[in-house]
Amino acid sequence: MKRLLSATALVALITAPMFFQRSVAQAPPAAAAKPDPHKAMLDRYCIGCHNSKLKTGGLALDNLDLKNTPDDAVVWEKALRKLRGRLMPPPGMPQPPQATIDEFVGWMETNLDAHPKGPTAGRVQIERLNRTEYAAAVKALVGVDVKPEEILPQDISVGGFDNIASAFSLFQTPPAPTMGSPSFTAE
Repeated sequence: MKRLLSATALVALITAPMFFQRSVAQAPPAAAAKPDPHKAMLDRYCIGCHNSKLKTGGLALDNLDLKNTPDDAVVWEKALRKLRGRLMPPPGMPQPPQATIDEFVGWMETNLDAHPKGPTAGRVQIERLNRTEYAAAVKALVGVDVKPEEILPQDISVGGFDNIASAFSLFQTPPAPTMGSPSFTAE
């Protein structure tokens, strides 16, 4: 009896992986069960003309990956403008329902906005106000008229402009070693 039980257990262990592999192989993958509606819309209404063979309008959408849309953001932004304006598909060609276009445009915009790529703004330099801007700021904040030419050094002009940030420095002229009490009063 013990021998029969051991033999049955051995056969079960040997055959179990075969049954498991067969059931996994027969089960359809989750992605195949539900086709991508965005890809289906592009295939039905766009790829017929905008493919790598025809390249109508210099555009081939069949080579673009919908999973990495930010890599081709410039192309997708142009396509979205055409879709929103109902310029594509052109008149006389089969047209997708407006709800399908709206859903695709919303999905694509969300996808592009969630993964932005492009130039960075860079570094912000230290800036200061020129004399005119300083006087206007004091007037707006405190309501006092000041004469900036009496209390601030002359602004450096670059190309005729006195508000170029790269021309400004925090101290254009070294401060006097001894500063007396202010000799002006607000009017």
